[in-house]
Amino acid sequence: MIFADGHSCKVQCDGCGAVDEAVETRNRRTGALTAAFLPKGWKFDVLDGEHIHRCGGCFAAAVEPFADRREAFEARLDHLGTALTVDIAASLGVPVGLGQRWAGEWKSRQFGEAAGFSSRGTI
Repeated sequence: MIFADGHSCKVQCDGCGAVDEAVETRNRRTGALTAAFLPKGWKFDVLDGEHIHRCGGCFAAAVEPFADRREAFEARLDHLGTALTVDIAASLGVPVGLGQRWAGEWKSRQFGEAAGFSSRGTI
């Protein structure tokens, strides 16, 4: 449904990166967003305090949001370490809470490998 004062805008899935068209309405005087309508089947969700969008396919398949950015995130952790987790998350457009969770998992793997354990068990 598109309202007379509705403006189309693009929305991107935070699971797979798919892009579709949404409709938003704004207050004519202030320009503030008053309502937004996602494409059919899309869901608006909150992840670690951040608002995310998921397409119907990702929502149904329980695809991890921002999964396409995790490899790049971990590569930067390999280079920079966990002290810059917030900056790494911001540079990749990943919610900070999710970035901190990924950094914790990465750090656990690093300690496990240093202690002689691989992610598949003992070496």
